[in-house]
Formats: sequence, C-alpha cells, structure tokens
Amino acid sequence: MVFGKRIVPYCILLATALIPVARALFSAEAVGAFDQIRAMAPWNGPEPKQAWDVLQADSVLQFFVWRKLAIEEGLTETNPYTFGGSPLAANSQSAVWYPPHVILRWLRVRADDAIDLLAWFHLFVLGAGVFALCRKAGAGTAPSVASAIAVQLSPFALGWLALASVPTTIAWIPWLCLAVWSGVAGSRWGWLWLAASGAMLLTAGHLQFAAYGVFAAFAVAAGAAVRRLRSGERPWLGLASVGVGGAAAVALAWVHLGPVLALSAESHRRNSPTEEGYAAYVGGAIRPHELVGRLAGPFAHGNPLVSPESLPTEYLPAITRPGANYAESAATVGPLLLVGALAALFGPATRKAAFWWGLAAFAALLAAGTPLNRLLYFGLPGWSASGSPGRVIVLLVLALAVAAALGLTPTQEQPAKTDRWKVAALALAFGIMAAGVAWGEEPYPPGLPDSHPAEVVWMEVFTRNATMVGLWGFAALALVPIVWERPRAAWALAAYAAAFPILTGVTALVRTGDPSFLRERIEGVGPGDLVAIVNEHWTFVGRPRALMPPNTAAASGIRELGGYDSLMRRDVKARLDEINGQDSSPPANGNIAFVKPTADPAKLKAAGVTQVWSLRELPRAFGPGQRHPRGFWVYRL
Repeated sequence: MVFGKRIVPYCILLATALIPVARALFSAEAVGAFDQIRAMAPWNGPEPKQAWDVLQADSVLQFFVWRKLAIEEGLTETNPYTFGGSPLAANSQSAVWYPPHVILRWLRVRADDAIDLLAWFHLFVLGAGVFALCRKAGAGTAPSVASAIAVQLSPFALGWLALASVPTTIAWIPWLCLAVWSGVAGSRWGWLWLAASGAMLLTAGHLQFAAYGVFAAFAVAAGAAVRRLRSGERPWLGLASVGVGGAAAVALAWVHLGPVLALSAESHRRNSPTEEGYAAYVGGAIRPHELVGRLAGPFAHGNPLVSPESLPTEYLPAITRPGANYAESAATVGPLLLVGALAALFGPATRKAAFWWGLAAFAALLAAGTPLNRLLYFGLPGWSASGSPGRVIVLLVLALAVAAALGLTPTQEQPAKTDRWKVAALALAFGIMAAGVAWGEEPYPPGLPDSHPAEVVWMEVFTRNATMVGLWGFAALALVPIVWERPRAAWALAAYAAAFPILTGVTALVRTGDPSFLRERIEGVGPGDLVAIVNEHWTFVGRPRALMPPNTAAASGIRELGGYDSLMRRDVKARLDEINGQDSSPPANGNIAFVKPTADPAKLKAAGVTQVWSLRELPRAFGPGQRHPRGFWVYRL
C-alpha cells in the first residue's frame, strides 16, 4: 500500500510528460521543425503554417541527422558526410556515448522513433527529479506534483524539447542536486548516486547547460554543508564523499569529454575573452521587461507559432532585437508557481525556501546580463565561446518550482500571522502579473509592413496576454488560499498545473512534422561524389531561400563539402573561406559553413568536389550546367 502511494506521483508525471509528444509518438511525425525544412529545395514542399524559427530549425539540421547517424546507422567516431568527413563523437551534442543513446543504438531504433521516445523519457525524468527535489526540501506530495508538472510543461522545457541535447542535459540537473544533497547529509551511497547522475549530465551533450547543472550542485553542496554546521554536525566526511562521486562522474564521462575537449582546442570558436566579445555576449541577455512579463504570461511578448500575414513572426523581441529567440528567454513559471514561490518567501516556509530564492535571484541576475556575467566570461576557460546568458533561466525555473512547492504546502499557523503573509504574497503576485502585462515592448525598427503597423501588432499581443494572465492569474489567486485552508484540496493544484499549459497553448510549442522526405534519394549523385551545395543566406527572421540546407545531405547519404556542426575545426573553416574568397559563415550562425557563389571552381575540384549544386546559374567558370528534375542547377567538375 505504501509503495502504491509512492509510485502514484511518478505515474502521473509519466502521463503528463506524454501530453506534448503524443502526436509524434502515435503518428508518422517526429518532434522537430520538419515542415520548415521541407518547404526548401530540393523537396519544395508546401508552405509551413508556423513562423520560421532559426533555433527550431536546428532540430532537423543537427539533431535529426546526428541521431540518424549515431543511433539508426550505428556510427560513433566519424560523420562521413558533413565537410566531406568530420568528427561525430567529439562534437559533443551528438552525445554518442550517452547511455540511453547507446541502448537505442544497440537496438538500431529509427531516428524519428528514437527522438520521440527520448523526448518523452526526458520530460518524465525532469518532472520526476523536480518532484523528488521538492519532497526532499520538505514540500507536500500534491504541491510537489504540481511544481513538477509546471516544469515539465513549461515554455522553457517545451521550447527547447526539439533541440535534443538540451532536454537530455537539463533532465539530470535536479537528480544531481539530490545526489549532492544526500551525499553531504551523510548518505552511505550518495557518492554512487552522484557518480551516475553526474555522468548522465556530462555525457548528455550540451556542455553549457551541464555547466549550469554543476553550478547548482555546488550551490546545493554549500547550502547543505552550512545547514549541517548550524545544527552542530560536521559535514566534512559528506563533502569528501561528494568529491569522490564528482571525480567518479568525470571519469565515467571521460569517454565523451576527452574527445570533446581535444576537438575544442582546434575549434574555430576557440577565442580569447575581449571587452568587445563580452558586450556581444551580454547583448543576448534577457531584458528586464521580458523577464518580468514572462514569469506569469507564456506569450507576454508574442507567440512564436503565430505568423500573421505579411509578418515573419509575432514574437516581438525577434523583431525589435534581431537574434532574440523565444526559447532563450522562456522564463515562464505560470501564475500558480509565482503565487506559491512568493508565499514561500513571506510565509512559514521562508527558511526552507531561502536557499531556492537565492538560487533563483542569482540565475535572474545572470540571465539579465548584469556584471555577474563577467566572472564567467573572463574567469571560466571556454565560457567566452558559449551561447546566450539567458539560458541560465533553467535554474530560475527549477529554483522557483521548489520554492513554490514549499509555499503551496498547507501549514498550521496562528491566524493573525497567516493572514499577513498570505495577503503580502497574493498582493505581490498580483502586482508582478499586472506589471508583466503592462510593461511595454522596445521600440520597433522602421520597415514593418503597412498592413501590420507596430501599434496594431503590439495591441494584439497585449490583449491576448492580458486576457490569459487575467483569467489564469485570478484563478490561481483564488485557488491557493482555498488549498491553504483545506489541505485535502491540494490535488487541485496539480490539475491547475496540467490545465494551464494545455489550454493556453503552451504544449503546442513542440513542433512536429513528417521526416520521411529527408530519406529520399536525390537522382544523379552516387556514394563516390563529393557535392558542393551553394547557398548564401541564413536569417534570424523569415525563412531563408536555401538548397538542401547544411547537414540535410547527410540524411540522404550524400557527402557535402559544407556543413553545420557545434564544433568545427579551424582548418576546415579556413579551407572553405579560401575556396569562397570570403567568410563562409552567414552572420546569423558562425557554426554554419556554406559554399558560396564566389567559390573558385579550381579550388573546389582540388578539394575533391565532383558536383556543384545551386538554385541559380553560376558563372561560366563552372562550365555548362544542367537543370535537375527537382529544379536546381548541377555542374560537374
């Protein structure tokens, strides 16, 4: 009976993790922005119904291809297709030695099925970890389930779900924190738990998110040690066991980390920190009004899935600040968790929640581009080559979830004191939600279509956000006091947490599509050919006009000279720059290297290229071209 009660929350979280991926799991579709790529040449599919998102495109260009090579085809060390041959295991995000990938590779599961199963599995692991962490912190079962669901179905988790290395990595952060906490507390097997969860985190593929997980683990270790010292206990043996577990995790993950670090030393992204680079780095941070607005309203600055006629996207920061992306600033915890976290700040759970509020505040300061970022950018080797500082909001979401579970747990307090903190928490939650709705967007740049003037677009977004936050915010403000007074109603919190993302459209953030077009054979090219695919543009906003965009050739078994990789060797980039006579990377993405129309045919031939493909005719130096049945030009060298 006790076991049954303990397993019920995990069964609930397994079911809620299925909600955003059910369509992909039970159809021929897969998680990823496949419709965006299918519309490009040479497939020339129908126009997609959703707006272009340059980050979501990576779900196809990178992760589908890597999962196909590493899981379906069983490759480990080398990708024979991209850049005419490039490292596979050493590029980190292919995560060739991540244990679930090893199991699926042994079973030779198709790439699209593997992507869907892994998405479901990691949403469950993430939710289960948050639930266990909330319970460890002292929260009740139902509030812990509600917080876990809110994180599972948060815009952050779902916005990154198609970028497979992110969910595989962040899913283990709460488990690593639990292992560290148990180890410092004196658990006999804490070090072994830490070794396992740490190895999973470090082999999962995304080293920036793994680093944030390690930061959180260090913070939890410090907090647990301080608590033991205050209680008169000595934490030194526990800290030593944590050190042993951490060393074991690195040793277990070295099969992945060793090649990655070796390739990083040769990477084109390796650089020295500079003030100019730092300014560009913090330029991608989340603006304060974005952070406040997104805490309660998932679409406070526009829905990235909505594409009004004549506009490439409705997500406002992408228009006002090119390069801004929805997933990079998806800080939404929702009205329920916002009320709960503030209740923990003011109520009887203050002491238990203090650490989590401190972690949340630290993450918010980093995400907002404050000078704290200088410590990482200039002080941590390799950090200057990492992505947006806004990604640290993974810790903000996790920390607020734990604090919220504590604040939503009913307690027996004196009426006078109870009334004071309840009023303060509810009033501040209302104020933050109101500010998130009313705080305006940055000025629009000139040049928006006359049919959609800036004032009209902003008013549409404002109206929808105000309605959404108003309805769900008042529901949370009414529900939470009821639960405080009637603990048996606590499971209504879990129902709210599940209903909010479903009914507001958050679960629709998971893009799906049919990947079968990527398996099509392209006529006229054989296994001995090396193809130079000519492209020029890659844009943040508005789908680019491209021919077989980088890496998709690999899915069809075609070797290409260009490509797209998370770690590209400097000599590869230099070779393509020399062939093109200019920078081979588009301004929108320095990890892409195109063959451009300015390429020297003689240098292409010297590099082993046998065919050149282009959407338009190339100069006479390339010789006579032929129109391929799929509508592009083919030149044979």
